[in-house]
Amino acid sequence: MKKKLSIFLIANMLTISLACLTARQAFSQTTGGGSTSCATCITETAIGLSGGTGTWADCRNSCVAMGAGWRMPTWDEEAYIGSGALGTPTGGWIANYVWTSTPWDSRVAATPTDGDWVVFDESSGYWNTNNYSNPYYCRCVR
Repeated sequence: MKKKLSIFLIANMLTISLACLTARQAFSQTTGGGSTSCATCITETAIGLSGGTGTWADCRNSCVAMGAGWRMPTWDEEAYIGSGALGTPTGGWIANYVWTSTPWDSRVAATPTDGDWVVFDESSGYWNTNNYSNPYYCRCVR
């Protein structure tokens, strides 16, 4: 039984490692985000824009400037962070909306609006969409 369990655990760890590798390879500096299939692959979080607010592009640039692998979180990744599964994120909870790398999403708004991106309020748990030119806070992940 121990041998079967060991093989099962090794196979699952390999599957998780491959999913994380795939998510990291999907990173794009154009969109600022990665794959939505591996929210549990996040190893670090940080506050971008030196704790201030900025546009969607400001946030993306701030995350990318942090170095290798840093990017904006996707919808799924921000939901994972907001769930508390990682504990309190680095820099603490942001008591306002933060940008995600996810453009308009039907889970938030029924009608697509050009230039809208998904934002998440870490203090209330509310999702919304807002125009990329508005100032919001920035969380970065890798």
